[in-house]
Amino acid sequence: TVTVQLYRTTNAQEKNPDVDVKVATVDLTGNSSHTFEDLPKYAPDGNLYTYYARETPEWGDGYDVYYSDEVGGTTIRNVGKTSIAVTKIWKDNGNAYGTRPEKLALTLQRKTATANDWETVTDVQQPEWTKNNDNTWTCTYTGLPYADANGNSYAYRVTEAGLDRE
Repeated sequence: TVTVQLYRTTNAQEKNPDVDVKVATVDLTGNSSHTFEDLPKYAPDGNLYTYYARETPEWGDGYDVYYSDEVGGTTIRNVGKTSIAVTKIWKDNGNAYGTRPEKLALTLQRKTATANDWETVTDVQQPEWTKNNDNTWTCTYTGLPYADANGNSYAYRVTEAGLDRE
């Protein structure tokens, strides 16, 4: 379950909670929803209320929370995180000629099923390589969103950005 708090304002541009607190506990099975009923339409000064909902508290590190506030209600989407493991296989006869670089730079890209082009993910830190004794290097990108704000799943790919021979 998750707790959702209803807020209201007379200025749709400002998301300030009102003192009239309404809270709902929503079961998270399937496509869950809750309807707050019998809400006043106007403030005492005659201004129209705008209502919106927020999770309290938000789920935290395991999820990104996205809100879509529309006239008919608020959609709350919790998007999980995923990890991408990378393995670099060296076919250089065990680095027999000493040409293997000290490090490699990667480019992480993603796209949804409806996108035509891959987009480069720039807000992620390059992972540290683990240099194994079997001619492989491994690393893992962590904390990547599983989907976009609309719930469209991402496909990820990693390409080698070039050799860094400092």
